[in-house]
Amino acid sequence: MDGEKLNTLLTTVTDNAIKAYSEYGDQMLFELNRWIAEPEQSRFLNGNSLDLLINSHRNHLGFINQVLESRDGTALVKALPWFYHAYHSQGVPFSYFVEKFEKWQQLILKTIPEIEALQLTQIYDWMLSAHEECCSLMEAGQEQGFIEMNNPFLQYIIAGNHRKAYSYALNKVTTWQDFEQFFNQEAQPALYQIGLLWQNGEVSVSTEHLATAITNRVLIGLLMHLEPPEITKEKVLVTCATSEHHQIGSWMVATALEADEWDATFLGADAPKSAILDYISKESPKAVMISVTMPYNIKKAREVLQEIQSLYPNIKTIVGGQALSFFDKPEEVLNADFTTSDYKAAIQQLNYWLAP
Repeated sequence: MDGEKLNTLLTTVTDNAIKAYSEYGDQMLFELNRWIAEPEQSRFLNGNSLDLLINSHRNHLGFINQVLESRDGTALVKALPWFYHAYHSQGVPFSYFVEKFEKWQQLILKTIPEIEALQLTQIYDWMLSAHEECCSLMEAGQEQGFIEMNNPFLQYIIAGNHRKAYSYALNKVTTWQDFEQFFNQEAQPALYQIGLLWQNGEVSVSTEHLATAITNRVLIGLLMHLEPPEITKEKVLVTCATSEHHQIGSWMVATALEADEWDATFLGADAPKSAILDYISKESPKAVMISVTMPYNIKKAREVLQEIQSLYPNIKTIVGGQALSFFDKPEEVLNADFTTSDYKAAIQQLNYWLAP
């Protein structure tokens, strides 16, 4: 894909056009979802729920908003084949992507003033021009795995066997160092592997959800056998971005913070901006750490960061998660005090800033 051309196109999109795309986004999204719900569009579902595509439309809107605002074409170049992979592997035909992009163009021209609309539709022209390459990339082969398929823990959580998964983990973990090693080498890679299997259409959504739930239960159970640490350091808030439902990485960050004697609070998945700000107002943490896994949730993370920095300029902010890998310079996109996908680096930075 011609990323250089995309970056050039993005420089020609004015602030007014970007503002219009954001302001009219929900209106266009409503029309797009009405279109996909028409009986003749059932050909795109291939047995899937309509919600699969409705969710993809909402995610698309959020992600393109972020690409436009950051004018970072790298994110779209990296993410577009990933989106093709995730949805086509669930049975969604390649033709859906072409017709969806063309429908977005029609709605932009119908809804947004002409000068701004023409600037925006050229981005969709670029996506349409990348269609054949995205299809070829997907058909070229599978992604590299995260853990061996014969790993016992992976097999237990795929089978939905909580007892065997817990017994296996319990035999491996007697200290915090054991727990951390198990999380990094087996629990998290196993969940990443199941996510990859889902993208490849090899496991169902229900299997993915069950595996995640079992892993959460196992990890919490393991912690019950470890001596709780003494809390000697400042209060830190750990949360997922709004609309972000992948929480196990951020949960591990909060757990590792507590093991390092920080007073860590974890708000969990899909935390509303109002809830994050309410907690900060009442509890006055010294730092806020935000996790974002999916690239289309970067905009949500950025919005809450801006609010925190405006209201509480003395609070340190850290953003981490897999979504950072989609951007060349995530620190510029997010404008946090520190960005990293390594929770150990985040804790080291906190100690540098705030530890006595």
